[in-house]
Amino acid sequence: LVRKNSKSGMDLVAHYQIAYFTRYSRNHIWN
Repeated sequence: LVRKNSKSGMDLVAHYQIAYFTRYSRNHIWN
């Protein structure tokens, strides 16, 4: 349970990190 919970949590964090990074990169590069 702990391992599964930790894994899903890491996946969620990674997803938001990628989304935030791509959005920030687009704004920084195109603007």
